[in-house]
Amino acid sequence: MAYGLKDLDHAIRWIREAVKYIRSSPARLMKFKECVDSVQVESKSTLCLDLCTKWNSTYLMLSIVEKYEKAFERFE
Repeated sequence: MAYGLKDLDHAIRWIREAVKYIRSSPARLMKFKECVDSVQVESKSTLCLDLCTKWNSTYLMLSIVEKYEKAFERFE
């Protein structure tokens, strides 16, 4: 993980686990999509996990999760 992200390690780890949790079950993924529809998120991006072998994957994961912030709140 990049040096600048070390301060955010706890938050990034929480986001990563939330994405894993939703993506690991078709029922949870369907429920999340219902939450996305109910809060009217206008994004076609799908949730993705970061990979240690791709330099920009953490950024991509965080930028997509940010678009779905209200859906995550509703999913809780």
